[in-house]
Amino acid sequence: LENAVYIDKEDAMAYYLLAIVGVKSNNNDLLAINLKEAIKLNPELREKALGDMEFTSVKDAAVFTEAIK
Repeated sequence: LENAVYIDKEDAMAYYLLAIVGVKSNNNDLLAINLKEAIKLNPELREKALGDMEFTSVKDAAVFTEAIK
C-alpha cells in the first residue's frame, strides 16, 4: 500500500486503506496522517470513515476526530 501512494499521490483510497492499517497496528500516526490525506483528496471519505466498522475502535479517540475534521 505504501508503494501505491508513492506511485500515485492522488490515490485517496490508498491513503484510506493505510489509515485502516494504522488502526489495526495501533499506529496513531499512520492512522491520522493517512486519513487526513484521504479526506483531503476525496471529502466523501469522511462519511465513509464515520460509518466504517474498521474505525469502530477509534471512533471516540482524539486521533480519529481530529483526522476527520
